[in-house]
Parts: sequence; structure tokens; C-alpha cells
Amino acid sequence: MEDIIIVGAGIAGLTAALECKRAGLSYRILEACDQPGGRARSRSLSSGRVIDLGAHWLHGEGNPLQAELDRYGIGYRRDTGEAIYIQENGELRQAGDDWLDTAIDHDRADAIKSGQAPDCALTELAANPEAHRMLADFALLWDGVDPPVVPSALEFLSDENTPGGLEIEGGMGALIGRMAEEAGLARIHLRTSVSRVAEADDGVRIQAMDGSQWLARRVLFTGSLGVLKSNMVTFQPPLSGDFHEHLAGLVMGRVNKIVIECDPAFLAAREIPVDMAIELLDGDPPHFCHVHSGGEPVIQLYVAGRQAERIEGMTPAEALDYAVGVLRPVAALRGFDMHVVSPAIVTRWVANPYSRGAYSCCLPGAKRSGPRMEGAVVFCGDTFDTRFPASVAGACLSGRAGARMAIEALGVKVAEVA
Repeated sequence: MEDIIIVGAGIAGLTAALECKRAGLSYRILEACDQPGGRARSRSLSSGRVIDLGAHWLHGEGNPLQAELDRYGIGYRRDTGEAIYIQENGELRQAGDDWLDTAIDHDRADAIKSGQAPDCALTELAANPEAHRMLADFALLWDGVDPPVVPSALEFLSDENTPGGLEIEGGMGALIGRMAEEAGLARIHLRTSVSRVAEADDGVRIQAMDGSQWLARRVLFTGSLGVLKSNMVTFQPPLSGDFHEHLAGLVMGRVNKIVIECDPAFLAAREIPVDMAIELLDGDPPHFCHVHSGGEPVIQLYVAGRQAERIEGMTPAEALDYAVGVLRPVAALRGFDMHVVSPAIVTRWVANPYSRGAYSCCLPGAKRSGPRMEGAVVFCGDTFDTRFPASVAGACLSGRAGARMAIEALGVKVAEVA
């Protein structure tokens, strides 16, 4: 019997494992995929350059993972989020610091933040009809949800994730690799998809789809919101009505990337700034594009909502053609398809049964919680954090807090762990 079984080897699961290790507890990590990382996954191109297929930035001031990068000696650079451009009405213009701020009715926003007015849909914060359209576009690009689904205004106003952030040398995979090594690779069981978690007299029994069974005193479940809402894992006793009500206030946003590597000379000749971000608002649907990411000659086209699901079946050639069409209005990028040096890559986060989307979105009137304990099972991950929701920073904080809840439940003082 293990003290703790951790389901999922993403940022939350690995952070939780390191907490268990510091507490001197025994643990195992069961991971459904063929490598750790979850939705923080990197890939090396034939040139040796590394791209992030999922999470890319460490957003926000005070991001807890910055300390981990420093501890491991992993390099990073800061994308200040200043090179943001808007492509609209056939023109490309640099966004000012207040480009989104001007769309918001600040009296209503202040009332919601102070609790004097109820939460509402993000689009209802609009200062005027044009601002309503702008906020609807932003909701799609921010959270990957299409109308009639709209994110919570309160979460938007309180979210500490900020544009840009830290970009890791070697991609998110560099951090994941070091965390996995520290947690102990022998303790991580890959291709082990959990199907049932049941409390019994002798502990918590975990059943995997490959027939393996595990026994633990406590379980930390870090699977995505998409997995939880799909009911692909059954729990005994059943999860409480309060827990289901919490999940009902959240939906999984859909975002995929088309990643294209170009000849560096092309971006240099066009004087494309490093970390150029473009909000492409003329298209239906709008798209987001990040170019020259971290100084690398890479174009990352973010496709959100229903369209994110539609592109998942594209071949590399089809994905390139799609990107050419979307980016055609951007004069600085015209002709980039003549300078592509490797096949386009299309991510498939919606089709992936272990993610079923990109990240969670909070609906109007709903509220996230921190980690939640249901019997002997603690639920944590990017879904269960209120400071950095739906991000790797939130996954880290939630995994740490969830592990400490489980550790305390086993009679070990958290103060002894720090």
C-alpha cells in the first residue's frame, strides 16, 4: 500500500509528488499518456528548436514556477506582452496598454469586484455595442468558448494571469523533465489510465484500464476538467452533489495550435519583433497569432472554439494552407509559406481523451474553489485554483495545496514539510 496515489503526471501531479517526497511519504503517479507533462508538452523540431504544443507562458507576477526554474537552473526569458497588435478593418495597429480597458464599463466592473453587484457574462461589461463585440472576440480567444457560452466577468476581473510571461529555454518540457526526475521516474507509471477509484475498508482501491490495481491511504486526482465531466473515471462512493454543482459552473475551453517553423532570414528581413502577438479580429472566427516566439523563427496560430475542433483532422499541408488564409491580411507575414522549413504541426487537445480541451472556463455566477476533498480523494489541478485559474501556475499552487491537504489527513503536519 502507498501512502498516496497521484492520478496524473502534469504540473499539478508532479508538484504534489514533490510535496509527498518532502514529507517522507510513499507515493506513486499513474499517468495515462506516454510521457509526463499533461497539457504542458514540448516537441523538438528537426532543426533542434523546441516548441510547446500546449502551455507556453508562465503568466502573472509571482508565478510559483519561476522559483522552480531558478532552483533547477533552467533559463528563461520574459515576454513583456508589449508587442501586441490588432488586425482589424484591414489594418494592423499596435495595441495600446488600454486597448481592452476602454471596452469595459468600469463602474459596473468595480461593483462586481466589490461584491455590490452580481457577477455577469464578460460581454455584459461592455461600455457600448462595439465594445460588446470586442469582448465577445476576446472571450473566444481568452477562454476558447463560443457564444452562447461566455466567461464570468468576475473571473476576468480577478484573474492574475497577465499577457506574456516567462518563456522557458527548452520549452515546458525542460521543467517537466526536471520535476519528473526529482519525483522519481520509477514512481511514474505511464500508459496507466485510471478507470475507477473506490474507497474500501483497507484503503482506496484504484483500478486502471490495463487491469492493474493499486491501493493507497489517500488519492490525489489531478485529471483535467474534461476528464472529470466525461465520467470516464467512476468514483465510489459517488461524488457529492456539491462537487457536481461546482463542476457544472465550469466548461472546458477548446484551443489548438498550428505551429510553423520558418527560415530565420524571413522574419529578420521583415523586421518582425520578438514575441509579436496579433489579435486577428477581421476573421470569422477571430484568431490569435504569436510570431518570433522567444526569438525563434516560429509562427504559432491559435485556433479557438468550434474551429479548434475542426482543424484537428488537417494534414500538415492543409494546416499550412489554413494558416496562409488566416494570416493573409497581415502584410508583414505575406509569403511566409515560401520560407517554411518543416511540416506544420497541428495539436489535437480536444480529441485527446485525457484532456478533452485546453483549459477550464468559469461561467457567470459560478465560482472556482481551491482543492476539494471528497472522502479520501483530493481533487486539484488547474481547474481548482482561484489565483491563476486554468494555467500551469494554478496547477502548481493547487497541486501543492492539495498534497498538503492529503498529507495533513494522514497526520503529518504541513509545517514539518516546508
